[in-house]
Amino acid sequence: MKKFLSASPRWRVEVKRSTIEKKLFADLRDVVKITTSARTPDKEQLRKINEVVNRLMTEHGYCHICANEILRYTGSLLNR
Repeated sequence: MKKFLSASPRWRVEVKRSTIEKKLFADLRDVVKITTSARTPDKEQLRKINEVVNRLMTEHGYCHICANEILRYTGSLLNR
């Protein structure tokens, strides 16, 4: 316990971030699977796909093709 309390604040932030990301990923897993596995997405699914693609492009610098490929690849991993 003493060792944990003496750990740097940055380390604790990283642990919290990792825990939150795992929780969000688990919560959104079904949404991503449904959205990326649909051969003909409905309007709502298409809106969600476009939101993710746009976010990958604006916040992470991916081109449109790469962002779509990342989304497809992630969906294929979740569908296993």
